[in-house]
Amino acid sequence: MARFNSVAIHLWSLIWLISYVIADLENSHHTIRTVVADYQEELSKSLKVSGAEIDDILEPGTLRSPTGFVYQLCRDKNSTAPIGNIQPYNNATAEVEYQCDFSIIAPIDQRIEISCSAVNWTNFASSLRLDGVIDIGVWRPIANRVYISVSNQINLISRLRKTDGFDCKWTVIPSTSLKLCRDWSSTATNGVIQPFLDNINGESRYCYFNLIAPLDHQIQLSCSALNLINPSSFLRLEYIVDVNMKKPALNRIYTSTDRALRLESRVDNSDWFHCNWTIRPKIKTTEFKLCRDGEARQILNGTIRPLMATDAGSTGESRFCSFKIYAPENQSIRMSCSSMNFTSSGNDNINVQYSNSTYKFLRLEDTVDVNVSPPVLNRVYTSIQSQMTLYSRVGVADWFVCKWTTTSLTA
Repeated sequence: MARFNSVAIHLWSLIWLISYVIADLENSHHTIRTVVADYQEELSKSLKVSGAEIDDILEPGTLRSPTGFVYQLCRDKNSTAPIGNIQPYNNATAEVEYQCDFSIIAPIDQRIEISCSAVNWTNFASSLRLDGVIDIGVWRPIANRVYISVSNQINLISRLRKTDGFDCKWTVIPSTSLKLCRDWSSTATNGVIQPFLDNINGESRYCYFNLIAPLDHQIQLSCSALNLINPSSFLRLEYIVDVNMKKPALNRIYTSTDRALRLESRVDNSDWFHCNWTIRPKIKTTEFKLCRDGEARQILNGTIRPLMATDAGSTGESRFCSFKIYAPENQSIRMSCSSMNFTSSGNDNINVQYSNSTYKFLRLEDTVDVNVSPPVLNRVYTSIQSQMTLYSRVGVADWFVCKWTTTSLTA
């Protein structure tokens, strides 16, 4: 109650002070905003409360700098300004760790570019996490690196002491041409993706880029240039028919299993790649090609065989791919292989998920038989439920032909 009375007295004093200034404005060299801003500091000291508590007492935005663009953690909660600065709360005490959030919100069709200078962390536990940027795991921004939002919002989540320092500036920007670590995703029917390079030496950045196709479509991607200089740099493709693909082969066409494809990469400013993609409708066929097609759904009878040397995307190197068959509900799949020819083979118990082996093989999974690797020619294998998975590592000289039919699970 005593604290409430103190607050009330100060608020009445503030009202009186504003009235006095208005009456004497013609002879004063101070604006109302300047006087009120000065009074905020006195009010904070006398009440000995945090900036967030002051914001609960006074209307948000009432006591701000005349420019409207300089914000402080724990004093301000968010901003929709097109440009601005965010700095630590200068009334925080060095002995007490403080944790505050701040949100920058742009129009729905725009994004945010943020960069922090004068970065100084004096405590091992201090952090300023940038949540909502394309880079993964930004707990302490690298000085002068430009980070870009995934969408129209960035959240700064801090854990600081008074001795920590930074000055982050942001600008709202329109969408533009696509770059890894500057752009998050695309639904375009075709395009090019390259890394977003900056002038920060020795500090790699780790990012995703997502391609999304319409229903009943697939994405095909190939890289015409791939030059990763840093030993820790990499480029991986995910949600594709190839299994355990650690580095794209030049000019090889990689196809998404369904309607999404993701690039995952760690690069620095000495690395480079250039990849193109197109989106195409899924091929309506009963003749499927391993490493081109990722799945067959509701196909009652079909054939699966490898890509031939003359097929687009076949570069001559062996590749490790999967193919999944989905039968209608309450039906099982019966598969048999009429021919197989592998130029090198071995290790029938190969771990298909993680193997780096160069052996060529063919393996069936989700079958009643255990460890079908390789299948016995002309033997019929039956799925346990309504799906079956085929894994194979093949080169252009390798060959197999396998056919399936579906039947009732009770048959």
